[in-house]
Amino acid sequence: MKNPVNWFEIATTDIERAKKFYLEVFPKTTFEYVDMPDTKMYYIL
Repeated sequence: MKNPVNWFEIATTDIERAKKFYLEVFPKTTFEYVDMPDTKMYYIL
């Protein structure tokens, strides 16, 4: 692959809704929740 995506962020006000959407679009995706001091986020594995 010549130009693989390494990192991107998608801002959302409803993280669980966004996760549900991306699981429907990319069903083989695995999400790992990361609880950070000032924000919530998921890593996509």
